[in-house]
Amino acid sequence: RIINDSPRNRPPVLVQGGDLRNWEIYEDTPVGSTVYTLVGQDPEGSQIFYTISGDYFSADINTGVVTLKKPLDREKVPKIDVVITIQDEPIREIPENLIPFRRSVKVLD
Repeated sequence: RIINDSPRNRPPVLVQGGDLRNWEIYEDTPVGSTVYTLVGQDPEGSQIFYTISGDYFSADINTGVVTLKKPLDREKVPKIDVVITIQDEPIREIPENLIPFRRSVKVLD
């Protein structure tokens, strides 16, 4: 019988309802508003760090809280494509995982 007790670092995942899937935002949302909270889980229970790409949103690296940072105009930009990344912590000699997720955000009138 072989026992493998070497450490593993499985990748984190975004949780349904905290993954920005099928999410929409109204164009009159005020800049600076909290608009979403990303939620991830790590199989080993380590802390997760969040980022979001592009000009329209920022994500708090520790909490996943997403803020609108630029005015929206549905007539000019009806859809915003972003890449969310979540990262866990390294475990012993095993490096952290950095996992990207592509999402499209629909802008509503």
